[in-house]
Amino acid sequence: MDNMVTQETLWTFLNQHNATEEIAYQTILDHFGLDAEKDTDREEIKNLQTALQKLETIGALALSGYSAPSVYLQKDLPVEIGIKFNVPKQEGKAPSIVLADRGIIERKIAGEKFKPVKLNLKTDLSIEDQRLIERANAYVWQEADGSYTAEISKVTAKRTPKEAEQSVQDQQKAKNASNKSTATVEVLNEMGIPHSFSQAALDQANQMIIDNKDPAELLEMSNRKDLRHIPFVTIDGEKTRTRDDAVYAEADQA
Repeated sequence: MDNMVTQETLWTFLNQHNATEEIAYQTILDHFGLDAEKDTDREEIKNLQTALQKLETIGALALSGYSAPSVYLQKDLPVEIGIKFNVPKQEGKAPSIVLADRGIIERKIAGEKFKPVKLNLKTDLSIEDQRLIERANAYVWQEADGSYTAEISKVTAKRTPKEAEQSVQDQQKAKNASNKSTATVEVLNEMGIPHSFSQAALDQANQMIIDNKDPAELLEMSNRKDLRHIPFVTIDGEKTRTRDDAVYAEADQA
């Protein structure tokens, strides 16, 4: 056997091939000096198959076939992936395209770090029609200059013209709220009023996630407090779609 089969040595060999080239399974066996008929090579062939599966899982390659699969480098193939359309506030301006899961199209291979990606949309749709798309599936591929292009395969969620306008308004509100929150925090700090969870509370919440607690079980905890009798008042805007600014105040007992 010429080389030990690891994920790193396998990727080093595969990455030497051309973009559209089919890499036969036998070619990989020959490179590592393996013979499928030899009992002495079975363990190393098992390692090879495991390494191939791991590289496919992280998106480095695609396998075609089962017992003796052909290999195609995934970075050189169009990949279908979910994308999201962010509508800018300027009328008549095309939306920006991002991955729906805020993930990365560049795969983490051989210890390399993830890299952010800007997607360029290839489409005949007008800007007005693009602004009405919320989410879509698209084929994404890398151009010769290193940039990424997305071509819509299926629209999965659309906005009405009113919702598109609302999206722009929500972005502006979020920006305004961010500015206001800074001033609010300054006032709370000045008055000595706590406005964030303690580390103990955060640790307890994280532990519940780790323990995979049943929600029904949490509701029965004896130390839970029922605060549904408190008359909260929401101060959200009249047209808001998410009422999350509920407040309650009472005089100090002292």
